[in-house]
Amino acid sequence: MSSISVYREFDCKVDEDTHISKNSLQYEAEILMREMTDKLVILRLAGLMGSDRVSGRWSKVKSFSDGYVNYIHKDDVIGVVDKIIASNIKNEVFNVVAPKHPLRSQVHQKNSKHFGFTLGTFEGMSKRIVSSSKLSRKLNYKFTYPNPLEFW
Repeated sequence: MSSISVYREFDCKVDEDTHISKNSLQYEAEILMREMTDKLVILRLAGLMGSDRVSGRWSKVKSFSDGYVNYIHKDDVIGVVDKIIASNIKNEVFNVVAPKHPLRSQVHQKNSKHFGFTLGTFEGMSKRIVSSSKLSRKLNYKFTYPNPLEFW
């Protein structure tokens, strides 16, 4: 398991074929693991949500950068892992990200109403969207929770 933070340098749509030029600890770990075996499957996880992991709920920060969210529901992480094992996939990298990318302000607004927490303020705009189309295409994976606005 890795993280979509390997795409930190980008402010645009990215996928598994995007050339990463700025090394991070996660990306360096991916490189080391790939050098060790050709049977490796790297899953770059988005922000993990589900159960008590609710976007905006526990944050001590009350001012957020707005932008497109790249989240994944925990049930879909389990579903993807099951599908990879069942399909005997090897030597691949997949972005594990819900295919819908609403704005952070939209997600926080809905969650604050649903869960009763205080809504922060939003400024700026990030345009990074991490694509999971390879996962859907190669594994024929159907997301249980494709839209972070409908995680709860």
